[in-house]
Amino acid sequence: LYIPLGGSKYRAINTFVIFTFVAIWHDIQLNLLAWGWLIALFIIPEIVVTRIFCTKAMRLYFGKWHIHLCALGGVLNIIQMITGNLIGFAVGVDGIVELWNNLLQWQGNLNINLRNS
Repeated sequence: LYIPLGGSKYRAINTFVIFTFVAIWHDIQLNLLAWGWLIALFIIPEIVVTRIFCTKAMRLYFGKWHIHLCALGGVLNIIQMITGNLIGFAVGVDGIVELWNNLLQWQGNLNINLRNS
C-alpha cells in the first residue's frame, strides 16, 4: 500500500493513510483510530528533524553534541510512541490524561532512609 501511494515521496501523507488503514483493519474503534493518527502525527517531527539534522554539515557544526541531540530526540519519540500505544491498546483516549497526570504528579510521600539502622 505504501509504495503504490508514492512511497517516501509523500512520506507524511502516506503515513497517515497507512496507519488509518491499519486501525480500520483491526477494528473500527475510536481508540484504534486515535492510535493510528497519533502514531502518524508523532512520526512527522522525526521526518522533519531527520532531514534537517542528519546531514554531514550538522554533524560537523554540533560536534560531539550531535549524538546527544539525536539521543534526546529518540527519547522524546519513544515517549510519544508509548503514549500512542497506551491510547490505542490499553487506557483509551480518556485514560491517558489521568495516567500522565498521575505519572508526572509528585506524591510527596516518598520516604528514603539512607542511614543504616
